[in-house]
This record gives sequence, C-alpha cells and structure tokens, in this order.
Amino acid sequence: MSTSPILGTRALAAAKRDLQRALGMQIRQLRLDAGVTQTALGRVSGVDRSHLSRIEAGVAIPSLEALIALGAALGSDLSVRLYPGSGPRIHDRFQAPMVEALIRLLDRSFIVQPEVAISGPVRGVIDLVVRDPERSLVIACEAQSELRRLEETLRRAGEKADALFARSRSGDQGAQLLLLRSTADTRALANRFPATLGAAYPAATADVVGALRDARRPWPGSGVVWARVERGVATILDAPPRGVRLGRVSNGTPEHRSVAGPGTDYA
Repeated sequence: MSTSPILGTRALAAAKRDLQRALGMQIRQLRLDAGVTQTALGRVSGVDRSHLSRIEAGVAIPSLEALIALGAALGSDLSVRLYPGSGPRIHDRFQAPMVEALIRLLDRSFIVQPEVAISGPVRGVIDLVVRDPERSLVIACEAQSELRRLEETLRRAGEKADALFARSRSGDQGAQLLLLRSTADTRALANRFPATLGAAYPAATADVVGALRDARRPWPGSGVVWARVERGVATILDAPPRGVRLGRVSNGTPEHRSVAGPGTDYA
C-alpha cells in the first residue's frame, strides 16, 4: 500500500473545518430544541461555557469526552461512522492483479463491470460484476487477499450482492463469487471452516472456473475461486489449492478432476 498521503494539507484542513462547523451546528440545534442556555448545558455536561460557545461556533475541536458528555446531557447518543462513498482510494495491492487475471479468464460473451458502487439499502463497492445476457445471469465477485473476519466478510458480500440483485432485471439469476488469494492463512481458514464457506459458496471450484472460461457450460452456482499471486502477477487456479477440501465437491457429487488435467501443481 502507498505511504504517501491521499489528502493534501489544505484539503485535510478544509475537511476538518467542515466537520467542526457541522458538529457545532448540530449541538447548538439540539440545545435550542431542548430550550436550555449554554450556561445550563455547560454546567450539566461539565464542559466550560466559553469552550461550548466556541464549539457551537465551529472554531473549537471538541474531544470525544466532551461530545459524549454533551450528547448525554441533551439526551442524544454519539455515533462516529465512516460511510462508503464512490470506493476506496487506497487498495489492497493484491486485489488488482487478481481481478485482472479473472477478467482475462472470462469467456468473451460475458459483460464485466469493475468497481460497481452500491448505494441502497447498503452502501459499498463490489469488486467485479459479471453478466451473462444469454442466461440472464448476474455474478457479484468479491476479491480478498486475506480473511481476517470471516463472518463479516460473508455478511458484507451477501448484503452487497442482494442490493445488486434487487436492482437487476426481473428474472435475472444471481450468484456470488469469492476470489481468494492462496496463502497459508487462507488455506488454513478454508480447512477450518469448510461448512460455513461451503454453505455460502457451494459449487465446486473446477465447475465455476470452467463455466467462467466457457459460457456454453452450465452455471454451477456460487463458489470460491483461488488465485496465486507472485511478483505482482496473479494466476487463476483451475481447482482448490493442494490440501484444501473446500470446493472439491459440489452437492455431494464425486470429487471433480482439475480442469488443467493431472500433474498440475496448485500452490
């Protein structure tokens, strides 16, 4: 990841001033709605009246302690939250080559849209949306180089996919794809929680990769696809990495052979 600042000094200062003003206006409005003076609010909250006056004017920066105390005195809860916008300006350095490799793998009949913004009912960005007009198929793909919080990853991917499917054409079939970088940690996690991941992504990896490569093949459903990344270049694996049980079978069918054939080394 880049170590250079995204925002310059002036832009950062302007954003800070805007936030100060917004906080000050909100505190002032809550105080006026409650019908209390600055002196009374300062006495109950423990915030000095002169400091409170500067906060309301947007010229002083309130501490978290002051905000919590003022909110409690005004009968309000404090919540600090970052809202996803048009997409992050800082990225996992492995995701771009992984998505690039997946796009190169796709049958030419597929329509691809990278970085698709979702605005409701949840907000976020889907790494890649793949559409097959012939089969009315819409695939929401999330690329992950690591899985630090499995439950949150699955929940967020599901929420964004549902939002995408809700705004798709009536009758479209929706599916999810999890593009995972093959590392010791991700392989260990896949072997630790195969039932959980398998419930969200039940199709065999070989079937999914085959259907992505050749649109004439039947679509097997949501699944996990693995990528190996070396020196900034990603390669899509035709089957799960060696030692990973997840995605070897689909719906209890016999284990699938690798699309690449015997002798391929999946690291």
